[in-house]
Amino acid sequence: MLYNNFELRLKLFNFNSYLFPGSVGLIGFDDIGRVWQPGEHSGEWHNGYGAGLYVLPVELVLIQFSKGFSKEGSINYLTIGYRF
Repeated sequence: MLYNNFELRLKLFNFNSYLFPGSVGLIGFDDIGRVWQPGEHSGEWHNGYGAGLYVLPVELVLIQFSKGFSKEGSINYLTIGYRF
């Protein structure tokens, strides 16, 4: 298996709410990968791309809503994790 992920984030603005500060931005990504299995000879690489919005409350926890696309279809997803 071989894959690569490219992700670009663009901060739109910072905010200060009554509860906590944070930032909001856009995200774009592109993924490509291939799996080698015995008996499989297609040589096809699979590519996916997408975009979304992120919120970074307290500049600590990343909340991201994105939509990904590929020739196989599309998917919406919500990710919650740590900032990197």
